[in-house]
Amino acid sequence: MYGKGLAINLLQDHLIDYDNSLKGLELNYYLNDYSNMFFLAGEKALFFRSNNALDAPNLAVKNYAYMFGLEHSTDNWGIFHYF
Repeated sequence: MYGKGLAINLLQDHLIDYDNSLKGLELNYYLNDYSNMFFLAGEKALFFRSNNALDAPNLAVKNYAYMFGLEHSTDNWGIFHYF
């Protein structure tokens, strides 16, 4: 998550058998007091059941996420994000 809003929304809920969280890497490099660069990369296989009567998941979808951006803040205008 970056800034005041959500750039990426990840959720894990065991009650409904849903987990789209990522396993990966996040890097931040601070250029100066006002600017930084960030990089996020991750993947996850989302397993789910076609029928709730099944004991084990029988379907899967593979999720990939890659994001690179620059964040710049100013005293007068706030924070700006560049993706």
